[in-house]
Amino acid sequence: MNEKIYRVLKSGHIGDDVANDVASKFKPVSKRSDILLPKGRVANKIFFIDSGFVVLTSEINGQLFTRHIAKENDFITVMESFTTREPSKDMLRATKHAEIHAIGYNALMALMDKHPVLEGLFRQILQNTLIKCQARINDLLSLSAEAYYEKLIRESPYILQAIPQYELSTYLGIASQSLSRIKKKLLKLS
Repeated sequence: MNEKIYRVLKSGHIGDDVANDVASKFKPVSKRSDILLPKGRVANKIFFIDSGFVVLTSEINGQLFTRHIAKENDFITVMESFTTREPSKDMLRATKHAEIHAIGYNALMALMDKHPVLEGLFRQILQNTLIKCQARINDLLSLSAEAYYEKLIRESPYILQAIPQYELSTYLGIASQSLSRIKKKLLKLS
C-alpha cells in the first residue's frame, strides 16, 4: 500500500478500511518513457504523483501548449477522455525522476461501486480541479504576462522548477522571448 495515497485519502475524510483498499489498488508506473498518456489514446488510468511533476499538454496547430502541471500528492488524468472513454486530445508527460502510481479505470469503478463514499471524494477532487482551472483562465484573461509570472513566483514556485522555459512560456500564454524579457526585467528590479 502507498502511504502517501492513504494519507491524501484520509485527509478527504475517508475511513481507514476504504483508504487502505483504495491505496492498495494503486500500482507503481514503470517508466519506459516519460509519456504517461499519448495523444489519441483513451485515458484508462488516474495517476498519483509521489514525487516530481506530471505535465498536461495540448497540441494546437502543431504547437505544444502546457495546460496544467500536477505536483507531488496530486491526482491527474485527462478527465474528458477518462469519463467519456474517447481518445484523448491531450498528452500527459512525467518529468524526469518523477515517481508515479496509477489505478485503472475498471479498478476505480469497482472501488466506487464497493465504497459509495468514494463518489463524494471524486466529486470533491473534480470540483477543486474545476476551481483551479477557472482561476487559471481568469489569470490568463485578466493579468499581464508579467503579473501572471510574478503571481506564479509567489503562489506556485514549484512550477518554475517543474518545466523548461519554453513550456513555461506556453503555460503563461506567451512566446519564450517574452518570458526571457520579463525575467530579465524582474532581475534588474530585484
